[in-house]
Amino acid sequence: MEHNSTLHNISDTFRTRALTALALPHPFIMPSIASIAGALKGFRKHDIMKVVRTWSNSWTTSDRYKESCILPCLFGCRGELDSQKHYSKCPTLFAIVRCLRPSTPPCPKKRMGLLEPERDNLAALSCAYTGYHTLRRHPELHACMRNSLSLRTLSTKTFAESFFASACEISLACRRPFPLLRSHNFSVNVWTVLAHLLP
Repeated sequence: MEHNSTLHNISDTFRTRALTALALPHPFIMPSIASIAGALKGFRKHDIMKVVRTWSNSWTTSDRYKESCILPCLFGCRGELDSQKHYSKCPTLFAIVRCLRPSTPPCPKKRMGLLEPERDNLAALSCAYTGYHTLRRHPELHACMRNSLSLRTLSTKTFAESFFASACEISLACRRPFPLLRSHNFSVNVWTVLAHLLP
């Protein structure tokens, strides 16, 4: 009984943080612990933690840490901040992931494994966590902030390469970004996806 109560409290905690920090729409019912555990079966511990940290609004964004200089969206979205609340629905981030993994669901809740959790969607969430933090630590990031084209080029390349490397490690089917990046088709595909998403 105590074990079930603990699991129930964990589920409630994730639900609360997902609703408030990630701005997910109401009504929202957290998937059962059993369904989440089944989807995460076979994951390495640190990949599970990346999923958990995403659900609990624990990306190391400048907005979350209330840094003296809060950065704009690292993927170049105008008027948006470097915050996980934005990244949960960032159209540019979604477009990049969609180009790498065409089966990525358009629904943010499904994409994040918070609705009908599936193994591959949770694996992609772990890869996105890695991709963001690789970009966040990039030594040229702050210099590129002065030019929107330079920022988009850096963020697309850095995130895509990191996402792909993580996907290989976690056995997630993913398109190779390197030939696409060199031929400029990747950026064209990203903007093609964005054209269907933006008003």
